[in-house]
Order: sequence, then C-alpha cells, then structure tokens
Amino acid sequence: MLERKLIEVRGKLEFGPPKSEAGKRTVPLPDTAVRILRDHLKLNVDEGEDALLFIGEKGALLRASNFRRAVRWMQACREAGLPKGFHFHDTRHFGNLWRPMPAPAPRS
Repeated sequence: MLERKLIEVRGKLEFGPPKSEAGKRTVPLPDTAVRILRDHLKLNVDEGEDALLFIGEKGALLRASNFRRAVRWMQACREAGLPKGFHFHDTRHFGNLWRPMPAPAPRS
C-alpha cells in the first residue's frame, strides 16, 4: 500500500502524504515483479514499517537530482534493451500493460 511519498522542499527531503486520497492505493504487480521485489526486500531492505524500498549505495535517500547516477539508470536501460532516452517517469505507463485485459463483451 502506498501511503507516503518523499519530496524535496527547499533542498530538504521530507516524507508526506500523496497529493490526494486517490494516491493512497495498492499497486497491482505481475507475479514476476512480486518475486523480484521479494528477493530485493530480503537482500536489501531493513525490517520495520519505516524501511525504504530503494536507497542509495551508502544507505542515503535517493534524490531526483542524483537518481540516474545513483542507480546507474543508463546502464540498466541498455541492459534491459530499452530505447535510448527512456526516462524513469516512462515506467508509470507499464502499469497499464501489466493489468489483465478484460474479456470482450458477448455479442448479442
């Protein structure tokens, strides 16, 4: 369940609620992503409800200004076969691909 977000305000990182109540949501993931995230949690994430899913190499919070470098974004995109110029924000569109397609309505 997504219940908070991290934003940078005047150079300081702060946790806060999503912009709207609709932002508090359960995010559906395909089984493959769930398995990968479970492995990531076991290997890389501290226990406790305040633990962060992703942090920098030295345990620091990720900032928008250093995200690409900290996670080696361009290298990861190349290795994944993604097109040149692919941005992290582009991943939000993948959710639509992961959702099961509804069955077509029967013809009457």
